[in-house]
Amino acid sequence: MMAAGALQKRGTASVQTPLWIALLAALLVARVAFVVRRWPDYAAHPLSMLNVRDGGFMAWPGVIALLVALLVLLWRRPRLRMPLTVAGSFGLGTWLVATLVVAQLSAAMQRPLPDLTLHDLKGAPVSLRALTGKPMVINLWATWCPPCRREMPMLIDAQARDTGVRFVFVDQAESAETVRTYLRGLPRAPRHVLIDDSQQLARQFNLRGTPTTLFVDADGTVRDIHVGELSAATLAEGLSHLASPAPVSGDAP
Repeated sequence: MMAAGALQKRGTASVQTPLWIALLAALLVARVAFVVRRWPDYAAHPLSMLNVRDGGFMAWPGVIALLVALLVLLWRRPRLRMPLTVAGSFGLGTWLVATLVVAQLSAAMQRPLPDLTLHDLKGAPVSLRALTGKPMVINLWATWCPPCRREMPMLIDAQARDTGVRFVFVDQAESAETVRTYLRGLPRAPRHVLIDDSQQLARQFNLRGTPTTLFVDADGTVRDIHVGELSAATLAEGLSHLASPAPVSGDAP
């Protein structure tokens, strides 16, 4: 859009509206592709597919849709071919660079779960590393956090249903009594609730907000981090990363 604005200032025909249309079409296709892929997880609550805050998008279908939309615009609007080509190339180049950066950051995040000691609701110390041995979902949350409260029932249901995965709920620096009071108001309380008094786990991964969810494989390696509210579909997507083989380090023997 910056390139489109620069071209418009130079007297070139306006391309901002066509580019916005192409971008919105790409986002729609990326969302629909993800919903189709994870339809069994959305089927129980179809309206949840409209909640794009869960971050459920498939990048490559969106990119293909963007390219198709740009080609259609180039064909139907000859006067816009030059500015559309420049703006579209700039946008795609920016997206590719951003994708590579995100991929590198994601790879850097894949490291062993730190050996931290947290506390359960009775004050007993619990080692995070001692909980490894099977796939684990670690949810960083707080009772005052609205999206944490929204996703909690879904995570509790998943904990009851998927016994092959250990779900751990790490409250961020609240008192045990505050957490107990909140949990008593739920139809069903989660298991494995811990308190991180000093938010040391969040600091280890430079995490700033709640909710944030870590997906940890059976060997204790953090394979993925989801920042923001989860849906059943994005939870399933995160769990699928734990089922795939871990990437091999370049310095492996």
